[in-house]
Amino acid sequence: MHPSAERLYLAAKSFGVEGQSAVARWLNEAPQTINNWEKRGVSKRGALEAQKKTGYSAAWILEGGDEALAFRRKPANGKARAGTPLESLSPYEQQFIAHLRAIPDEDEKRHLLEELASRAARSGGPRRKGPGPNRSR
Repeated sequence: MHPSAERLYLAAKSFGVEGQSAVARWLNEAPQTINNWEKRGVSKRGALEAQKKTGYSAAWILEGGDEALAFRRKPANGKARAGTPLESLSPYEQQFIAHLRAIPDEDEKRHLLEELASRAARSGGPRRKGPGPNRSR
């Protein structure tokens, strides 16, 4: 496997995305494109898209180098990225995500998250904006 593809998979895995098909869906690419990257290296466009999703620099994905410099917490414009690597979460948040990922049934995950949202709303925590899966417009 090409080293840049290995780094792409490493960055994706930090967000719980594993395997060729999952990475393809996550980056909105065809599985054949990911297969080509495994053989020939990640394209610049692919590395830039991965940077947007993960915060890992496109240069690191493409070229490697110092892993300590691989993660860019903010893009050049200074705005925070949408994705949050696990390392930047509190230990409680990391533990919650690890437990959630260990549940194989997606319906069970959804149920648990709905229950958590309900508890947070009752305790004055953050509320969801807009209609959810069980709300009408």
